[in-house]
Amino acid sequence: YMDTENESIVQEAISNLVKGKTLILIAHRLRTIVNADKIFVVENGKIESCGKHEELLETSKVYSSLWKAAVKEERYDYSI
Repeated sequence: YMDTENESIVQEAISNLVKGKTLILIAHRLRTIVNADKIFVVENGKIESCGKHEELLETSKVYSSLWKAAVKEERYDYSI
């Protein structure tokens, strides 16, 4: 587990390293891929949908559900 401050530092470093490159990333925390050019949502071993974060919030029930759960979890973590 990484705290929010260190997570931001790591994300910025990764962003600088991959400029102009293709990066395939498997994400546990959706916040790490919010700015990705293309996100693939995989469910039961198949691509359920793909697009940018904002598009997927509108078009993918799976992604939207995962995002809502992640945001809810973060709010819980901060309230402790």
